Amino acid sequence: MIDADPSLEAEDLEKGWRELFRSQRSALLSLRQDGVIAEDVYEMLTAEVDTQLLGGSPSLDDASLATTKFLDVTIPAESQSAGKAVADLGLPRAAVLVSIRRGNVVNIPHGDTRLLAGDIVTVLCEREYMDEIKNLLLSSIVLGESSRVE
Repeated sequence: MIDADPSLEAEDLEKGWRELFRSQRSALLSLRQDGVIAEDVYEMLTAEVDTQLLGGSPSLDDASLATTKFLDVTIPAESQSAGKAVADLGLPRAAVLVSIRRGNVVNIPHGDTRLLAGDIVTVLCEREYMDEIKNLLLSSIVLGESSRVE
C-alpha cells in the first residue's frame, strides 16, 4: 500500500526520521549518564539532534536518502535473533534499529537490549540491505553437526 502511494511513504519516512532523532538523543543521554562523553560534548551533540528534530527529515531529493526504507519485522520464537542483544545481532552499518514494540510499549533499543519472540523491530536501512536484514532477524536456529552427541 505504501509503495502505491508516495505521500504515505513520505509520511512514514518523516515519522521514522523523527523516531531516529529521538533515539539518538536518548543514546546521547545514556552516554552522558554513563560518563562516556563529557558534558560539553553532550550539549553540542544534543543541540545538533534538536536542530534536526525541529527541521524534520532530510530532503528526499538527496539520492542517497531516497534509497532508505523502513522495515518492520516480527521476531518469531524460533529465530536465532530471539534472546540476542542488539549489539550482538551483526546488523550492517547501513542499518539502524530504530524501535522495538512489545505489545503496546515502544522501546528505543540500546546495545544491551535483548530481542524477544513477538517483538516488532523497526529498522531504517538502505534498500539493498533489506533482504540481508530480514534473513538476519528471521532465520531459524539450525542444529548443526557440532550439536550432535557422539
